[in-house]
Amino acid sequence: MREVLHKILKRHFGYSAFREGQLEIISAIVSGRDALGIMPTGAGKSLCFQVPALMASGAVLVISPLISLMKDQVESLRQIGLPAAFINSTLTARERREIESEALKGRYKLIYMAPERLENLDFINFLNDIRISMITVDEAHCVSQWGHDFRPSYLKISEMISMLSKKPVVSAFTATATPIVKNDIMKMLKLNNPVTVITGFDRKNLYFEVNKPADKTRFTLDYLHKNSGNSGIIYCITRKLVESVCDSLNAAGIKAVRYHAGLPQKERNQAQESFIFDEAGIIVATNAFGMGIDKSNVRFVLHYNMPKNIESYYQEAGRAGRDGEKAECILLFSGQDIIMNKFLIENSDRDKDKTGGTRTDKSGELRKLSQMIEYCSTSSCVRRYVLNYFGENHSYENCGNCGSCLSGPAELTDMTAACRSILSCIKLMGERFGRTFVSEVLRGANGERSREFGFDKLPLYGVLKQHSQESVKDMISSLADCGYIIVDSSQYQTLSLHPKAVNALKTDEKIMIKAAAVKIKSKAAPKSKSAAAAGQTASIDGSLFDRLRALRRDLAIKQRVPPYLIFSDAALNSMCQLMPQTDERFLEVNGAGRRKLEQYGEAFMAEIKRFAESK
Repeated sequence: MREVLHKILKRHFGYSAFREGQLEIISAIVSGRDALGIMPTGAGKSLCFQVPALMASGAVLVISPLISLMKDQVESLRQIGLPAAFINSTLTARERREIESEALKGRYKLIYMAPERLENLDFINFLNDIRISMITVDEAHCVSQWGHDFRPSYLKISEMISMLSKKPVVSAFTATATPIVKNDIMKMLKLNNPVTVITGFDRKNLYFEVNKPADKTRFTLDYLHKNSGNSGIIYCITRKLVESVCDSLNAAGIKAVRYHAGLPQKERNQAQESFIFDEAGIIVATNAFGMGIDKSNVRFVLHYNMPKNIESYYQEAGRAGRDGEKAECILLFSGQDIIMNKFLIENSDRDKDKTGGTRTDKSGELRKLSQMIEYCSTSSCVRRYVLNYFGENHSYENCGNCGSCLSGPAELTDMTAACRSILSCIKLMGERFGRTFVSEVLRGANGERSREFGFDKLPLYGVLKQHSQESVKDMISSLADCGYIIVDSSQYQTLSLHPKAVNALKTDEKIMIKAAAVKIKSKAAPKSKSAAAAGQTASIDGSLFDRLRALRRDLAIKQRVPPYLIFSDAALNSMCQLMPQTDERFLEVNGAGRRKLEQYGEAFMAEIKRFAESK
């Protein structure tokens, strides 16, 4: 079986080996078992259901909330000669009927569809008329109300499956799922004893940095000038900021397009296409953009503002480096970001309430915002913070690829008195509250809630009132980083004392922590540590990569497909390294299968030959 799977992988997709977790999931699906894959963006989740589709006797139905991603993936499959189609609201009635007619004839191996289709009984009847071998639920976190992008239509999936005449194998995939969300997925989709593969959330090719520039616009302009030629996304928190930032970039001679929900659909589509086809290198957008973008050659994602939670940030940042090449994720943070996010949370369902809708869990959203602020404030490894948030406990002392770890060792300061007060307060509060409330008690703030629990009577109440809220929370974070405090991995992030802390309270041990965990790490927009070199590491001067990229773009324009669907940057790098001049050698290129060889091999090998002869 494994030999057959490897042959399919190489022949159709052009890869010589499976990535971590892929073979385990694929083998389970092919053997008839349900499966759940929690894998980071760029880890190859799509192959986990596309490879089994080639071995199945019927069609694989892929449920996805992302219309543009459906189009992208279908076009990608057609590029390698696999019959696929999508059914969503972008189709005309005639186009939909034609696709359904072809599906009834068994024409397609994969059919992508939006979850809202499941609310149509006629569509359910249609599904019963075609042979479905497997149902794949992409972006499966949308089924959970604890997830960051809950979609009510996802709740119809298990109901739809129960209405099918024969229950197919069910597989589910997501890149961002806390333990609570993972359990929700299995429960809401009624997965039957699924093979569960969690490959981790760590994307080692991504560089993470939190920056606090005095002037965000100036920082952004400097960064883009020093990283010109690379494709990137800039996320802003409001439509007004999208307009302002985009105007500033274009005024400075940087070609950028804008994208937000307030624009006409036609303009949004034009902006998205311009970015996808590499006609504009930069897109400035709200988080409404990108959920369905499979563009693999995004070399940086710059967040102009802090997002409202870790899940959103990691998913948005994860749109960088999907091809596995080096890329950067830079977050620009200011106190104003906190104010704007709190305002947006408080007013998020104002209109919904007027129509009798259910109010969102604002306390939960504010708790997640607090965790996002802590991410922006920590002086320790930011990669470790994110991974620990998702329940993946890493003991990184230095990950070697984030702003904290590459900024050099931080100066340690004797903070024994304040830290002993923090540790004692956590113990006196019963070790059952999070950072925010503990810091409020220590500062004597939020008197009403403190009185409710009787904490205003504690001897430590208000003992750190001379410190700011952020300063106290930062000290708590540093104590957690140093192993004195245990932060519960659940959504409540409650604090408890490690035996190390208990020992420190019993002795005269000095407690040394980093002096300024909220210090500005900005170095006036340094030359990109990774993105500037990405895609040009194979040839000495990068000129071959540039020539291959230009050829790729010419072919893409002729075919009217995104350049990265022809070959990824990783594939171009592979060509630079291998310099193929024969069909057999070209098939060794990472991502070059038989169909790609037939379509593009001659053109790319000719360009490589011309380059070699010019040397």
